[in-house]
Amino acid sequence: MVDIGTNIKSIQRRFHNIDYSDVPYKAGYEETEAKYRKIRDAMLVYMERIETLMNYEHGGKTMKTIMHGLTTIGNRLQTSLFKTDDFYIQTGLVLEEMDKLMDEDASRKSYATALKKIGEAKEEFNRTLVTELDNLKEQAKIAGVIDYCRVKLKNTRYDLAKLKKKFDADPNSKADLENKFNGLVEDTEKQMKNFLGKGEDGSKSVSQSIKNILKAHFKFSETECEVLKESHSKIK
Repeated sequence: MVDIGTNIKSIQRRFHNIDYSDVPYKAGYEETEAKYRKIRDAMLVYMERIETLMNYEHGGKTMKTIMHGLTTIGNRLQTSLFKTDDFYIQTGLVLEEMDKLMDEDASRKSYATALKKIGEAKEEFNRTLVTELDNLKEQAKIAGVIDYCRVKLKNTRYDLAKLKKKFDADPNSKADLENKFNGLVEDTEKQMKNFLGKGEDGSKSVSQSIKNILKAHFKFSETECEVLKESHSKIK
């Protein structure tokens, strides 16, 4: 969290047009910062999409209408089989009930079983999504710390630029502030690079979360494809 003093200095900096040509950032810093900001903002959007991916079988106006209809069918059949809000599993249960009232058909029965398996696979996929979403939320907190460091760095650069323009500035004060500025540049750049790459702990980075989600998504889709392929093969 940005403290009041840092906040006030940040506001002053924005309203005071000052030349920073004699206080340049080290080579590559601004490029790293631009990448960091884009990844940070994209990550927040990605987190929202993960929420959607994690809950699509439970929510949405159209899905809720379908689920309400399936629950109504369950009530009419006086069965508790449909007391689940998972689209795949509930649809499979409905098909099983329908199958009991229709002529024998292996593909239809297999399809009902396949849907329940898909629902179970999606639940497993969701568990991974929950874990990785929690990690990304932690990464968002880390981004908040980085942003605070970025503000401190910009404020220090502002103070140094003003001090360098004073002809009677104390050389020691100028040297101390310059050292502080250079130290903040190094520290902030390191934090941003960690955020962009593997981080201090490779298993807890934005990049690794995306890879973990990809693996889990592939596993779910593979299961979905395999069980549907098996059901489809029984169509006569």
